[in-house]
Amino acid sequence: MAPDSSCRASDLVEAAPLTDQIVLLRFHDGYIEYHGYGQKSEQDTTFIDPLDLTRAASRETYSISSADDAAYASSVQPTLVGRKSKAKDFSRKCQWDGSACVNEIVFEHLIYLVLPSRLRSANTYRVGIGGLARNLEAASIHFDEKWTRSEAIHVNQVGYLPDCDSKFGYVSHWMGDLEGLSLDDRAGARFEILEAPSRQPVYAGSMSLRYRKTQRETGQSTDTPGGNFTNADVWECDFSAFRKPGEYVLTVQGIGCSFPFEIGSQVYREAFYLTARALYHQRASLPLEDRYTDWPRPADHSPTANGTSIRYTPLRFMDQTTESGIKEEVYSHLANGNLESYGWYHDAGDWDGYPSHSVVPKSLMTICGLAPDRFLDGELSLPESGNGIPDIIDEAAWLVYYYRRNVGPTGGVFGSRITGDLAGGDKDGVPSWEDSREWIAFGEEPLASFDYAGMAAQLAYCLRQVDAL
Repeated sequence: MAPDSSCRASDLVEAAPLTDQIVLLRFHDGYIEYHGYGQKSEQDTTFIDPLDLTRAASRETYSISSADDAAYASSVQPTLVGRKSKAKDFSRKCQWDGSACVNEIVFEHLIYLVLPSRLRSANTYRVGIGGLARNLEAASIHFDEKWTRSEAIHVNQVGYLPDCDSKFGYVSHWMGDLEGLSLDDRAGARFEILEAPSRQPVYAGSMSLRYRKTQRETGQSTDTPGGNFTNADVWECDFSAFRKPGEYVLTVQGIGCSFPFEIGSQVYREAFYLTARALYHQRASLPLEDRYTDWPRPADHSPTANGTSIRYTPLRFMDQTTESGIKEEVYSHLANGNLESYGWYHDAGDWDGYPSHSVVPKSLMTICGLAPDRFLDGELSLPESGNGIPDIIDEAAWLVYYYRRNVGPTGGVFGSRITGDLAGGDKDGVPSWEDSREWIAFGEEPLASFDYAGMAAQLAYCLRQVDAL
């Protein structure tokens, strides 16, 4: 059933100060109802009611007033309006334009209103939007640097270690056709670190310039014109000397504050846990059981669990001219029998044995090798937990053992790409554990073989470290 059209956008979903002289308005053009179980991607349904970009760019569309601030006692208009638009949602429904697949896209628009007078702290303002949105005629915004978050202020939301030599917050924002936010007139502005619950100051400093938007920071030129990723000046707030653990926000005079962040000795532990647990959930050929996860599913792409057939071809993936090879050539070189090949990581719900996936065990083993005493058996709730080996090594070994199972007739490692049956058709809308296609493993390759040799040696080293603890 299609959603009620009255729920559609363009909706105003955010109104907030970017600084005390610029208001940011965020509009969404709609949303996509994605295809579900057993449905094809062509059944994605897109609901779009586009923002009127001409009226959105006009100063006359908006009005700003305030019962608190005498400068806005009478309704005024912005002196300048800017816009930045970007894709928010992508439909998988393919619309052919005659030569290529063009997907339906839902956009969000950020409108910037440059004000004639600066907002006053602790005051409330009404921003009229002249009928641009279905859901609101006007938005109420409250400006208070200690409590009002600014999109221009950036901190490390994972957190900071207390004894870290460098702790910075940054102030920067690209405003589309208004270009980078200019803060030259605010050089030396006071910033403070505030306790998050009370907003009481515990540290203070002055904002200074870190990087001009004209400074090249990369050798790239096509994807990043001018070689600068932000295309906006970057200002820094250096609080490296502050070391007290706790939860804080960064506030900058005349701009606003950041998201809350933590300073603590264990700030990276949660990031590690969530990342490693995500890897477990991407394991192929393994049933995800409810004793290990809140999102159980059956085993998939396994010759023993769901009868997946995997065939071998001596053709190498590195020699193919297309991702899956030429169907006639691949099938003319298939060997008899099925392979006991299973246990890769999903990157799209299918088998993708790219050599690039080997970065996973290499990274996990390197991290553990640098500090083996900081990782424990049982901390990730894995099927292997309790075997006396840190869970981080068990997760790394998952992919190393896959390589070990894939030693081919020449002694090298096959399976650099395992591709779905070229004659089996698309399985769009079918979960991986119901994908019954025949799968084809490409033959041994130098890169996969070298990768396995290096990872096996690295795993042996890590296991020796564990024995020594």
